[in-house]
Amino acid sequence: MSGVNLSGAADWLQHINKLKYIIELSLVTCSLSNIPYSLSHVNFTSLRILELGANGPFGVPVPAWLSNLTDLSYLDLNYCGFHGKIPDALGNLASLSNLLLGYNRLDGTVPESLRNLCNLRVVELNNLRIGGDVAQVVETSRCSWKSLEMLNLENNELRGNLSGWLEQLENVSAVYLSNNSLVGTIPFGIRNLSNLRSLDLSFNSLQGVVSEAHFANLSNLKAILLSSNSLVIDVDENWVPPFQLMVLMLGSCELGSRFPAWLRWQTQLDEVDLSNTSISGTVPEWFWNSSATSIGSLSFLTSLHLNDNRFYGEIPTSLQHCTDLILLDLSRNRFSGQIPAWALFRKAYRI
Repeated sequence: MSGVNLSGAADWLQHINKLKYIIELSLVTCSLSNIPYSLSHVNFTSLRILELGANGPFGVPVPAWLSNLTDLSYLDLNYCGFHGKIPDALGNLASLSNLLLGYNRLDGTVPESLRNLCNLRVVELNNLRIGGDVAQVVETSRCSWKSLEMLNLENNELRGNLSGWLEQLENVSAVYLSNNSLVGTIPFGIRNLSNLRSLDLSFNSLQGVVSEAHFANLSNLKAILLSSNSLVIDVDENWVPPFQLMVLMLGSCELGSRFPAWLRWQTQLDEVDLSNTSISGTVPEWFWNSSATSIGSLSFLTSLHLNDNRFYGEIPTSLQHCTDLILLDLSRNRFSGQIPAWALFRKAYRI
């Protein structure tokens, strides 16, 4: 029933509570405006999938009656406007594989009771106000490290470092930790996360050197986001990456004075941010090449940030063939010559 307008159904849960054998309930984006915090008796304990995302804002704590749904494997409470703490009682849901609590007003720390959730595959605790040491947060679900496929803790108040736990998530495909207060270095052990497709560590206080050794076995990688850290990206000039990226965000990292030659082999780039990375000189011709069959193709680009560097030389007319560009920022460089025919960028809203 997702997407159905149920704004007038004030007693919707009381009706659901009569359905003793219901297994799946999906009410995403149904304009539900209220949800009881407690129920005198919970009848629908056979429920395995509960999706209530994008309703409310309910303005109450996460309901206590959820702890009675011990067969629950999938719980989606994203965008519901819940407040308070993440309840200890969620640790009773031992069958839970997907826990989605993002975009609520939850604060405090992640309860230790969640260490009972050994079947977790997807954890979304993003855009909350939870704090504490990130290692302790992940340690809470240590028994699920081998099964965890996606970890999203971005936009919180977490601190600590990545070493000792990140490299243990051997089956993880997506890690989102941006906008926290993480420190230390990126462990070499991430190279063993062979299923990894997306890694977002941007907007933290990480430091140290990132080399090609970090990415040696990451052939499935599609997105690297490391912007706004104190990282030095130091790879061999002749390095040929094992992956094909779609998203590369290295803004405000230290790349050295030369344009990264390894981008020559990235033919599927959609979003690129190399802003404020200390690069100087001209942008190589192969990077501007707009042929979809060429090495260094820009034909898929929707976003390109080269601003705040020391580039010089002409902006090539071939750039006008990148007709999917939405964002283009070449500011605060020393480019010269004619400006390409920007009118051809039909989708652009910022140039």
